[in-house]
Amino acid sequence: MFIIFGKKYCDKKEGAAAFIELTATELTKQKEIVVPKIYGVLPLLPLILILIVGITGMFVKGIKMDIFVLTFISFFIAVIFETIHHKSYKKIQDSAVEMFKGMGQGFSQVMMLVVGGSLFTTAVQSLGIIDSIMASVESSTSAGLVTALIFSVATTLFGILSGGGLAMFYAVIQLIPDIAAKAGIDGILISLPMQMIANLARTISPVAAVVMIVASTIGVSPVRILKRTSAPTIVGILSVILLSILLLPY
Repeated sequence: MFIIFGKKYCDKKEGAAAFIELTATELTKQKEIVVPKIYGVLPLLPLILILIVGITGMFVKGIKMDIFVLTFISFFIAVIFETIHHKSYKKIQDSAVEMFKGMGQGFSQVMMLVVGGSLFTTAVQSLGIIDSIMASVESSTSAGLVTALIFSVATTLFGILSGGGLAMFYAVIQLIPDIAAKAGIDGILISLPMQMIANLARTISPVAAVVMIVASTIGVSPVRILKRTSAPTIVGILSVILLSILLLPY
């Protein structure tokens, strides 16, 4: 397009070439956006604050803070830096609305998964599956290990099928004390592996939002993403189960 424009409005060949070169240089300059180096730290700010509060809480009693609060602190810090950089709070205010839109969409998806998980566990209870499992392992000397393995595998399968294993964890967590008491083990041996596996399982789920977003962003099939994430995720799940058996109380 620039070549045609240059030939039309420039009589000389040199003039057309100079026009094209000048236009290309101006476009290149427009594409170059100067971003402060602090922007490389802002996405990691919630994790940094979590580590700071966690480490401080190990040495100073009474210091603890919810992840929700730390996330919003990071958000307001980012807003301050954006306002200083663009020198316009109105512009930043309009763009910040996108965060709350994303939160609303995310909460709706999570609630759907939680409701689905609650229906799943209610159905399992109504069918007597949990009671049957507990009756079959109660007489065994390794009832605690079998119970922990059953719920770990169930969490993995639910996470792969739904794309959010935490829904099952939130739905089942209220049953864990009774189940652990029947199995004669500490409830943490069941609940902690379930929580960790629930976060890992979504990375090998073809319907997980994170997998679909990454696949669409880089323009590849979700199957290729899953091929790359499956090996480390499976190793992570097996490590969680093994370490839970070795380190957690029975």
